[in-house]
Amino acid sequence: MLNKKQILPIVSTLVVALIAVGLFFGYKAWINNRVEKGEKQITVEVVVDTEDGKYTKTYQFWTEAIFLGQALDDEVDIEALTSQYGRYIVSVDGYKEDSANGLYWSIYINGEMGLLGMDQQPLIHKDVIKLELKPFTME
Repeated sequence: MLNKKQILPIVSTLVVALIAVGLFFGYKAWINNRVEKGEKQITVEVVVDTEDGKYTKTYQFWTEAIFLGQALDDEVDIEALTSQYGRYIVSVDGYKEDSANGLYWSIYINGEMGLLGMDQQPLIHKDVIKLELKPFTME
């Protein structure tokens, strides 16, 4: 027969596992509710402060991609690397991140800092995506 000291870790582990499973399925449901299938128009603005001023370029295109990563691969001159957390942008239009100086690519979705990785960010018709090479900050 198990005593209270033996039961508590088992019950705690089961509760944590159930919470993790619930969060996983909740996240998947949230993503699936945001996914918009079919063709959608997307605008991608690229912004880089350079020694000669500001580089800006706007891409506007129609895509059937569901997630941002695929649309960028298909339509924008990007280079991405894969880490344990997923793919991330290292170069756009030949402008590379500079980790030695703290410059990284930031993704903004309709004016808000992106909270998802490029391959998890769902696209919605008329989304405006801004890719900006800038010092890393937690906004």
